[in-house]
Amino acid sequence: MKRNWKKNLIGLLILSQLGSGVLSFILSWYVLEVTNSALSFSSVVIPTSIVGLVVAYPIGKVVDKYSKNRLMVLAQLMSILSLVIFGLFRYTYGDAYLSVSIITLNVCLSICDEFISTSLLAAAQQIVNSEDELGSYNSLSQTIRSICSMTAPLLGAALYHLFSLTTFVIIEIVIESICVFYIYNIKLVNEVEVQEETETVKSDLSIGDMVNYLLSRKIIVHLSICMLFLNLLMGSLNVGYPFIVSENFKDKPYIFGFISFVIPLGMLSASILYQILRLKSRLVKQAVYSWSGFAAVIVLIGVSTYYLDLKSYLFAFIMILSSFIIGFLASFSQIPTMTFMQKVVPAKLQGRIFSLLDSFVKAAVPVSYLLYGLLFDKFNLSLIFMLSGILVLLYMLFMIIYANKVKE
Repeated sequence: MKRNWKKNLIGLLILSQLGSGVLSFILSWYVLEVTNSALSFSSVVIPTSIVGLVVAYPIGKVVDKYSKNRLMVLAQLMSILSLVIFGLFRYTYGDAYLSVSIITLNVCLSICDEFISTSLLAAAQQIVNSEDELGSYNSLSQTIRSICSMTAPLLGAALYHLFSLTTFVIIEIVIESICVFYIYNIKLVNEVEVQEETETVKSDLSIGDMVNYLLSRKIIVHLSICMLFLNLLMGSLNVGYPFIVSENFKDKPYIFGFISFVIPLGMLSASILYQILRLKSRLVKQAVYSWSGFAAVIVLIGVSTYYLDLKSYLFAFIMILSSFIIGFLASFSQIPTMTFMQKVVPAKLQGRIFSLLDSFVKAAVPVSYLLYGLLFDKFNLSLIFMLSGILVLLYMLFMIIYANKVKE
């Protein structure tokens, strides 16, 4: 008998992603409004990113060792407890220690969310009815996350002046409580055949053992390097496009708003299309061709910055269109990559392996901001975009040849 896992997964992801997204927007904007300080605003965001990188592997190790369903329920209850304590602290002290209290809350919620997201990723084969549904599982998850990333800031902005911060916290407590119900009803049953390695895999391995395991699986290493390049290339857009807009469209901030909106719109479109196509074979090739397209778009952006007037509406349209394509290709590569890794990595190691890879790939984000921030201040725009894209395309050429040798 097939289990209806989609209903509970959809309910959990919509409520948790939308609720946390709205609350994150409200908290950040509230700090900026009260303190009128960009530094205070940044100080609320940065610690969460750092903590996420630090705790990822320990969380993955715990996820591999204990019941994933119980861990998710416990993490959700800890999220609720964190929100309750924050609400009581605000009731007692008001806006005193505002930044410290919000940073503490964000860190606690980030750790709890990391437990849940890692558990859901590592337990994919235990949630679906068969291995063939893994692609659907990943594309559905990506679809919901894309929708929520688009709508949460808009919803937060619309509701910001209607309720107090305390009211938003209470609403989030209610949402997190409902999520406990959905998590409890997600049944983790080993009804799928997991393609295990021929050798016996120990469950209690150190981080060094995990690194050695990854190094012995060259395809996983190459895919991780590709994802690292993807994040680095995203930095060229995340830094380059705001730089171009601020220099050439100062009186038209809505252009940057469109750019920010169409990236998750592209990701959503790719997720929906992937579910419709139901692609189940040649997963590595799907990812590599998508990454190659991503790099080619970056090169074309460089060419357009060289030949076109950066103040023209034609170039504004190209920025918006390329952002949509980038979002589409980023999502279209991520889904088959995660599906492939869920198939080839032993189930008992997935929590640690995925969290380790996630830390490795996410480390590129702050590096890309720093790198391209320095480059765009010193060198020609066109040259930066074209060289970045060409260098990644060269690696993708190697990956296309390598992917033909990979047996899936």
